[in-house]
Amino acid sequence: MSPIDTASHAVTGAKAASASTIWARRAVFTAALFLSASLMFAVQPMFTKMVLPELGGSPAVWSVAMVFFQGVLLAGYLYAHVLTRHLQPGTAGAFHLCVFVLAWLTLPIAAGAVTGSAPGGNQVFWLLTIFGTCLGLPFFALSANGPLLQA
Repeated sequence: MSPIDTASHAVTGAKAASASTIWARRAVFTAALFLSASLMFAVQPMFTKMVLPELGGSPAVWSVAMVFFQGVLLAGYLYAHVLTRHLQPGTAGAFHLCVFVLAWLTLPIAAGAVTGSAPGGNQVFWLLTIFGTCLGLPFFALSANGPLLQA
């Protein structure tokens, strides 16, 4: 084999390795986005249905749940925006990994924090506190995952 053939073979091999690496990265990226979105949108009705009987079963519980989930989703997007604008990519990734570890420490998601009955007057803040303590940090971390992966 001549030196030219050897060099050509090395370049072809590097291109093939590069193409397989790109394909693997895209597959991991796609799987991470799909898993994050699936978990996030599966948790919403699951947790709301879990606590609904304990919280009275009224339509107000569903309304407060939607306000909570949309608010935390917006907060997660804002967090992702701040991370990508003000931190280097490696630092932002490490910081988000720390947030994920903290969220992981609050698992499993359970309605065990729902104790006692709602205060007599306005139940909205009480319900938001229940949702926040049981589900807040894991949902926040998942909601920021998509925008951070796409940044």
